[in-house]
Amino acid sequence: MQNQEIVTFQNVRKSYFLGEVEIKALNDISFSVQKEKFTFIVGKSGSGKSTLLNLIGAIDAPTSGDIIINDIMIETLNDDALSDFRAKHIGHIFQNFNLMPVLNVYENIEYPLLMINEDKNSIKEKVTKMIEDVGLKGLEKHIPSQLSGGQRQRVAIARALVKQPSLVLADEPTANLDSKTSGEIISLMRQMKDKYKTTFIFVTHDRDILDVADETYLLKDGVLEVRDVK
Repeated sequence: MQNQEIVTFQNVRKSYFLGEVEIKALNDISFSVQKEKFTFIVGKSGSGKSTLLNLIGAIDAPTSGDIIINDIMIETLNDDALSDFRAKHIGHIFQNFNLMPVLNVYENIEYPLLMINEDKNSIKEKVTKMIEDVGLKGLEKHIPSQLSGGQRQRVAIARALVKQPSLVLADEPTANLDSKTSGEIISLMRQMKDKYKTTFIFVTHDRDILDVADETYLLKDGVLEVRDVK
């Protein structure tokens, strides 16, 4: 039987040192995220949300414990294998969009495919389709400064999904958007999750968007609690 868990944390701890003082960012976290779910992690600033997201994204390593993503024990990968894993399997959506200002819409979305040496003809097909899917047809040659905040986030969504990763991590994706645009962007991501069979994991302060979550976790003082599972 195929494993339905895309992310599994087993007794994960993460600590930092400020001088001789140990800061416990995450404390003995064990949880799993099912494939093709819309999962939200909420918590106050300083609760450890960014640390948790960096561990899920294989950007950082735990102090102790095991992290399994796509049935791969992350700590068994060397630096090159980790880089390849992230490039192929994980997409990112950021609060500040993180678009390349000198690249147009098409080029920003194309960039992740160039990084994994995708075939040229395949790139054109995938980018063109993704632009249409996120509602940006006709804006291909616009640079980010010519776009609204909502349009920039649509570019970011397309860029995250164009390589069809199994997992997309969204870091406060509605923080710089008004409430109407936030609702539209979350609705779009939900549609894209269903269309591309992708798992989305969010960290957010925005409690107004939690109604669309399949499951919600609260992170408080480095401890993760299940708040709601549908």
